[in-house]
Amino acid sequence: IVDGWRLDRRVASETNDSDCVGTRGLGLERSVAATEVAARQDVGDVSDVRESRRIEDVLLLRGMSRTATGATLAHEFGHCYLFARAFPALPLKTEEGVCELFAWLWLGGGLSVPAATRATLNGADEAQNARRRARMERRRDPVYGDGFRDAKKALERCGGNLWTLLEHVRANAALPT
Repeated sequence: IVDGWRLDRRVASETNDSDCVGTRGLGLERSVAATEVAARQDVGDVSDVRESRRIEDVLLLRGMSRTATGATLAHEFGHCYLFARAFPALPLKTEEGVCELFAWLWLGGGLSVPAATRATLNGADEAQNARRRARMERRRDPVYGDGFRDAKKALERCGGNLWTLLEHVRANAALPT
């Protein structure tokens, strides 16, 4: 569970650069040249408005297997990436589908693994990874299951290039069709 998300918008004169990235978590600062931000904050000159995004914590349950922990972290870090990179608000199905795609890729989805190694790049037994990927692919949940399958098809439409997929989602707030 991603916990402690923080979005601050301030006039640059009210803060210094050390305030923008905390000692804990991930940080991103960028200039915001949006008049609606200035209007909400009663700021005259929008060139001085700064936006700071931080993720304080990612929490996990204890007792998960190594594979489950890795897949869960990949999913949650997908949420962190979308937030830190200021993606637009996405429909729940799209956001969860993209984050499930991060987990599926971590589990070796889309990779050809030599049978002799019996392990993917994440170091886990490929049979265990394959079972978990198959469960993800068959999941009957309308948000996580259907969202993942939609994201996986979109990745295929992008030639397997995750960057291309993410840039399309950022620009259009939707998966490519």
